[in-house]
Amino acid sequence: MELVLDHVTKRFRDKTAAEDICLKLTPGVWGLLGANGAGKTTLMRIIAGILPPTSGDVLYGGVPIGKLGEQYRNIFGYLPQEFGYYPGYTPRQFLRYVAAFRGTQENAAVIRRDAAAGGHRPGHAQRPPVADSGRAHRRPGPP
Repeated sequence: MELVLDHVTKRFRDKTAAEDICLKLTPGVWGLLGANGAGKTTLMRIIAGILPPTSGDVLYGGVPIGKLGEQYRNIFGYLPQEFGYYPGYTPRQFLRYVAAFRGTQENAAVIRRDAAAGGHRPGHAQRPPVADSGRAHRRPGPP
């Protein structure tokens, strides 16, 4: 499946954050590089369906992502650097919180957690997250 950005533009009052972006992304790993303020986060939020474009379309498999709804959210993952977590939560507590918020059964969430962990780092799910760098709060366990 392809993810297509078709003339995507985003304006905030008198500031244009992204202008006439045309991309065709095929399966694989992609990255956005640019200076601070270049519009990378804005573009990612548009692709994730969090922020609507001022003009243009984001299509997945030829269908606008807004029409795909939950189906699109189930295949597209987005983790911003600042994602609003509760600092005192352990990874397991946070996963249970997110699972409850999404209406996922707890057992399914535990199975997904264990699969995502790949079976390594036993016991780290109960440890509070380390918060000594911009990315460390996403990584449980010792620094």
